[in-house]
Amino acid sequence: MKKVLIAVGDRNYTEILCDAFDKHTDQFILSNQEVLHRRYLEEIVDIETPDILIIHDRYLESSYEQQEDRDNELLTYIRQCRIRYDNHMRIVFLCERPTKDPYLSTLVSIGVMDIFNRNTIDLEQFIQQLSEQPKFSQVEKYLSTTIPLFAAKQEEERMELEKQKEKEKKEKRVRPVKVVEKKVVQKVVEKKVVQKVVEKKVVQKVVQKNVIKRDYNIHVHNSTEKVIGVPVKRKTVVVGSPTARNGSSFVSHLLARNIAKTDITVSYIESPLTSPYTYDRFFGTQYAPDYRGLFQELITEFRVPNQTTDWTKDGVQIICQNPTSDYEAPHDISLETFIKVLYSSDALINIIDIGTSWDKEITKDLIDIADIVLMVVTPDVPLLQHLEENQQLKAILHSDKLHFIGNRFTEGINNNPLIKDLLSDKLILTLPSFADSDVFQSQYQGVFLNDQKDYSTKVSTLFSPITDMLLPKEVLNNKTKGGFLRSIFSKKISIQKSNQEVKHNNEVFK
Repeated sequence: MKKVLIAVGDRNYTEILCDAFDKHTDQFILSNQEVLHRRYLEEIVDIETPDILIIHDRYLESSYEQQEDRDNELLTYIRQCRIRYDNHMRIVFLCERPTKDPYLSTLVSIGVMDIFNRNTIDLEQFIQQLSEQPKFSQVEKYLSTTIPLFAAKQEEERMELEKQKEKEKKEKRVRPVKVVEKKVVQKVVEKKVVQKVVEKKVVQKVVQKNVIKRDYNIHVHNSTEKVIGVPVKRKTVVVGSPTARNGSSFVSHLLARNIAKTDITVSYIESPLTSPYTYDRFFGTQYAPDYRGLFQELITEFRVPNQTTDWTKDGVQIICQNPTSDYEAPHDISLETFIKVLYSSDALINIIDIGTSWDKEITKDLIDIADIVLMVVTPDVPLLQHLEENQQLKAILHSDKLHFIGNRFTEGINNNPLIKDLLSDKLILTLPSFADSDVFQSQYQGVFLNDQKDYSTKVSTLFSPITDMLLPKEVLNNKTKGGFLRSIFSKKISIQKSNQEVKHNNEVFK
């Protein structure tokens, strides 16, 4: 049985690793503690004395700001561990660096035989590798033919000493060797300069690709909330329309507010690639005057003083664009940036409104990580025909995750042969034409239509096919029944654990 100490520094990343190790309790046991900052690393390692120490070079926080100082700090500690524990403690190094980065070569030279240098990790392969003896063949590719980083200074000093000895001999035939030695010293110095350039590139990569791979797994599958003992898995829903004015934002707002009424945390995320709409729709200038879109902040990499990216409207966490703060929609956006936005929310249900941006690369990635993809269509024959003619949409139509929502459909339209032939297999629900006066009144007041008149019950019934897919029946039943228990446990209590059950540290009890 091998004891594992995780020093990744990010709770969500840790959850993924904990889940993987929990499936192999016959081989591994998790340490009771987790390292969140390098200043505690040495102390906790001394206390826990793990067989395997897992470190992430970027997510594990440091007191140093410069990347070079951070690298040297970690390298120094790892060398100390190798000297003190030798082969009794196995060090696993997680990172995202160029394969030929001299830093990785240095790690190999001091005996680190487990380096995972990828933006995604196959957990099965990860566990399999740690269950076997360390193999040099797995890290041989990181070795450099040049002098390792940490040895460069030592080598330079050695060469200088040799140079001085040669001077003392005062033999002419030794002079050529002396020149060669000087060239070698020069090469070492040049290597140090190259290393510095490489490290600058690494810093730039950290800025551009902060967090990422985790989101594929964590936000979609791992985190849970408990409502009176009922587990609710985190889900991601992508909503869009084949063409403009079909109602993807309208449907997204209705769905988000409907879920919020079940007391399940939910977020509405407006795509940064579309024109701003939601901020004005819910009177952002009145209810969130200091709000600045999180996408804007991440894209510009600049935080504006006295402005916030937090805005909750009637139980719905809203992440949208503020058109009053000099916003200009980008042509596309990276998955890493989008994942950071997802991580900013603690909502269990994340509803992403992509509008008509089906052709964007980010949309393809979002569809991959989504649990449900909803395409809102209207009873317009030329626009419906567009579904079959558009090659990009045609590829998406074959996805098992895709479902259609018919907006402004009537019973006669539902039974039409065209609708049955084109949408019937994937048509999950239809919405009638709501009274224009009621829709306008909700917009005029800056509120959700769900909160007008008797629309709460009406919308809840209409959207039940989707909520049934997203939420357990016990949660939906509790919503309708209410009762004494819900009044007692209405207060939310966040619980974080530092033991081997850390994978549940996002559980919330109501």
